[in-house]
Amino acid sequence: MRVKPTFWTGPNQICWLCVLMESFVGSESLGYAPALMSGMNSILNAAALSKARQAIFTMRQMSLAYVTQRSVNHAIATYNNHHYLKGTQGPYQINAQNLTFERTDPLEDSLITQAREILRSPLPYRPNTTKVAEAKQAMSVALGVESTSTRIPIPPIKVDIAQRHYHPLNRQPQGNIQIPLKDLKALAIEMDKREENYPERRPGRWASRLERFILTVPTAEGLQPTDTLTLAGIKHLIGLPGSGKTTILILIAMWLGQKNYKAMFVFPSIEVSRQYMDVLQFHAVKVGMLVGQSDETRRRHADNLAEAIAAAHPNRGFAHTLGVADIFSLNCVLPAFSNADTSMWGFGYAPCNRVLQSGPKGELKPCLCPLWTMCGRNKSVRELTTSNIWVGHIRSMDTPISPHAVQAQIRYFELIARTFDVVVFDEADMVQSNLDTYGAATLSISGSEKSIHRVIQEQIHNRFAGKDNHRLADPDVATFSWHLADFGNHNSALVTTVQNLNESYVGEKYENQLLTVLKIVSDLLNENGQDSSKSQARNPVTDEEKRLSVNRSRALTDFWETAAYNAFYNRTSGHSEEWRNLSFNASTLKLSEKKLEEKRDKLIQHFQGYLAEGLAQQRDEISQEISQWYLRLCFPERLPTGKESDSIKLLIVVTFVILGYQRIVPGTRALVAEGLIRDPIIQSTASRSLRRMIPSSLLGALSGVKYTFSKAQTTRKNARNVEISYVAFVGAPRMLMYRFHQLLSADDNHCGPATLLTSATSFLEASPAYNVNIKPNYLLKPREIPYKTESSRYQFKWQADKEWRSQPLRYSGAGEYRERNLQKMVAELVKGGTRKEDTRQSEIYKSINNFDVRDGQKRKAALIVNSYEQARMIKTFLSRYYPETGHRTKAVVRFLKEGEKSDDYVTTGQCESLGDYDGCDIIIFPMLAIGRGVNIVFTKGPRMLDAAIGSIYFLTRPHPTSDDMQLLYSLAGRATQAFDSRLFGEEDVGVIANSWQQARKDLWKTANQLLREPIMASRLSPELFKAFTANQMVAILQTIGRGMRNGCPVAVYFVDAAWAMNSALGKPDSGRDSMLVQMRSILEDCINHADPVNRAIYQELYGAFLEPLREISGINYPKKLHLDSNEVLEDDDFDPYSPFIEQ
Repeated sequence: MRVKPTFWTGPNQICWLCVLMESFVGSESLGYAPALMSGMNSILNAAALSKARQAIFTMRQMSLAYVTQRSVNHAIATYNNHHYLKGTQGPYQINAQNLTFERTDPLEDSLITQAREILRSPLPYRPNTTKVAEAKQAMSVALGVESTSTRIPIPPIKVDIAQRHYHPLNRQPQGNIQIPLKDLKALAIEMDKREENYPERRPGRWASRLERFILTVPTAEGLQPTDTLTLAGIKHLIGLPGSGKTTILILIAMWLGQKNYKAMFVFPSIEVSRQYMDVLQFHAVKVGMLVGQSDETRRRHADNLAEAIAAAHPNRGFAHTLGVADIFSLNCVLPAFSNADTSMWGFGYAPCNRVLQSGPKGELKPCLCPLWTMCGRNKSVRELTTSNIWVGHIRSMDTPISPHAVQAQIRYFELIARTFDVVVFDEADMVQSNLDTYGAATLSISGSEKSIHRVIQEQIHNRFAGKDNHRLADPDVATFSWHLADFGNHNSALVTTVQNLNESYVGEKYENQLLTVLKIVSDLLNENGQDSSKSQARNPVTDEEKRLSVNRSRALTDFWETAAYNAFYNRTSGHSEEWRNLSFNASTLKLSEKKLEEKRDKLIQHFQGYLAEGLAQQRDEISQEISQWYLRLCFPERLPTGKESDSIKLLIVVTFVILGYQRIVPGTRALVAEGLIRDPIIQSTASRSLRRMIPSSLLGALSGVKYTFSKAQTTRKNARNVEISYVAFVGAPRMLMYRFHQLLSADDNHCGPATLLTSATSFLEASPAYNVNIKPNYLLKPREIPYKTESSRYQFKWQADKEWRSQPLRYSGAGEYRERNLQKMVAELVKGGTRKEDTRQSEIYKSINNFDVRDGQKRKAALIVNSYEQARMIKTFLSRYYPETGHRTKAVVRFLKEGEKSDDYVTTGQCESLGDYDGCDIIIFPMLAIGRGVNIVFTKGPRMLDAAIGSIYFLTRPHPTSDDMQLLYSLAGRATQAFDSRLFGEEDVGVIANSWQQARKDLWKTANQLLREPIMASRLSPELFKAFTANQMVAILQTIGRGMRNGCPVAVYFVDAAWAMNSALGKPDSGRDSMLVQMRSILEDCINHADPVNRAIYQELYGAFLEPLREISGINYPKKLHLDSNEVLEDDDFDPYSPFIEQ
């Protein structure tokens, strides 16, 4: 956190933006401010803005208030209104209409001069000023709520206190690090020798593992071996499955640690981080773990560790532990030093920064705990101060550093970017996908302890009703208070409406879905009075029908949004703003422009009446009028149904909650800056500090509402509470990974750490979620493959429903029959014996007993499902009806429930132990349950390091749930990254800003399609369905790759008929109908890439998957594999900008 200037705060803060534009950009207009403040590197590095680079960066550190046009307009209005009411003049005169400004006094203003000097320099960090308590003086700790707290006295502590260490902020990263592979070989030999002295540890066999792979670099002549790994700038290393990526990362960490470099290794989970830390610590590397420090996070990690210990050892882990388990300690040591009753001291409570001690005048002041340097609870964060190598998870980096460990207020990601030499992102594609979701802010609006509605009541309305009502003398504050009250009314209306719809089709349908105007209107038109299950069964529509449907949806959405926006911001006047899409909408709806304007004006009047009415009955009557009026426009040839009327009721309240929230955002930011609101109402998953370092999403603050039902604690029958959440996209956190090497380059040209991105599936250009958009610099591949992977085989193994005319059994799309169908699929696979000599072996044991059996050692089968509950269900089914098979089957679960036995279930943390367990032939797990970095292999015997899983059965075709937003997140992230990477030459600021705005409009079109249509192959455009499939197939390929460790072949069976329903029915399939066909199409494009270097990399990466996919039995491939991608579903003469997107 940086020190912010003390002048030009509140309404005058807009003056900083004027100085930026005038003195550094050379413009006297604030119209370009949102583009400049977006944080895009392409804009920061533009030649026209070279003099403004530091100033823009500094301005973003001071405030993110001007990243939208609406915020700029609000700031100008507040500034002008403030000076009008005070009868004063500010440093600038700003025209609210055209956004131009000029100095009030042509002579130089001293504050303008001072502001210019501040903007052209880095802002210093805010210091930590809380002092450490004196251990040899009495202290106390307050327990409970402040007003009724109980004080626990802590007498003077006479033990010697350990020395305190701090993170240095002035260390400079060392660039261009060369790592000779011969050094890694010497390290591997040294590690093997050390481990020989500890026979109780599982040997790493590092030298042998190192010899198994070769490091290559892409060249014009193909992939060539190299003997040096260079770390400089940002590099991308791809490690094929089983090629030794874990080995080389361990050895790189060893080498960097011994050379006294500072390095951060980001892993896919804390459990994987723990395993790396255990190895490195054993080999005398100074290593620490960066892990989240909140009470909830600590408890979760401790529970996971305890479950892993319990599952891995006899007697549920009693008297056993795992390496570095002590860093997950929970309890505070202070109660041990108190003679008072500490029974009220809650488990896990630790006042590390809130120990009370008397000051010079006898007053009690909060201090830092003096025992922090010795406390077990803080061991992990304390060890980081003296460790060269850090391990941890990406989200832990966005954690504030304890004031015990640093003398400035700063978060870990910025400390690492400022002082570290290397940052390694393992499984970088997964990190990227996680970061994409990190940019979505979910705010509880109503129905929870932390809801905005409650915060407004406690922090604002209650204060204004009490001793702070003097603030209402400020008209801006009074207006904001009224807006907050209005927002609360709309929240209540939404809760009431949802509660009354809770047993209707509409109420149940939209639970947990992101609701926007476009979403509800499109669903209304698509279903057209039919059940969704029936609508999916309708005949395919033509491209022209799709185009007309899309245009109609856009026109009716625009009609509603512009009417609601006009009514909301102008509640009495009949005047409405210019309607940009009037001509398009009138043509689409087959009405004259005059007639359509009349209809919109009528709807505006209805909305104004709705907003002005305070009585529930009258408001309901107006809602009914709005519903009938709008539905007649949607369906002019028939009467509306009750279900459609319910949809409009929901649409009305969702509309005004979104508009109400957007209206209070600028005022809330101002009150947070002034300190009136203690805790920000606006909360993002990504911290505000991180958002200041990364660009804003091109999508803008696209907003929607979600609601969730829960059982109410009351005696009333069937009573349910409803929690309302507001969802907004507020940043592009994926850019943190790509920018780490230059995160602070605009801040006094500070150099950053070398960055290395690694994964096995991080190069798939069709996938917006998982493709790492850095051309691979290194490819790690096995030196020689013991078995030919060409012997892998894939089969579309659908099962017939013998109770229903032998129809193909499908899980995906089977509705209420899904569980029944899944059990029948499994039954068909396990009917029969388990031994090779049995007269009739079951299908699954045929594969286990016959596929790739070497040296008498069989491999296991995996049943892949969608969830842990499905894994439990199938395990129970097998144990009950096929006990011989069930006895040799284990299901993977997150944790064991009461009554579940370790003979039947294993947790995700102990999966690796199954490789050598002879009592298990079949493993059931959800596709994403076994984390990356977890390998189920044989660790001993003739097949040591071979994949233990040899047969994989995909019982279900993966498909996101209705509330899954990954595709939208990833498309927004990819588009933002693409613009961030653009290179502008000598273009002026206006051209750059227009390019930014056009890129946003292009993304809005894509986002609108996703919000308008359900994610179904028949409804998505070819390009979007390709992106959707590519995202899904990364997890599929990762799962298949588990059976290919050490070059092993794998037998893969796609059991759900939904994988290729046409083929199951004897018809040709296509990329529209079959995910398998689309997957092959994507991989064919990779292998035949126009770039010979990319082609060579793709062949190494995906050749082993494509060959068996080409030869898969049971699939009726079409003559033309690729889908046409030139269809046009949307007309270009429609402006996609929505007033509901905060620009």
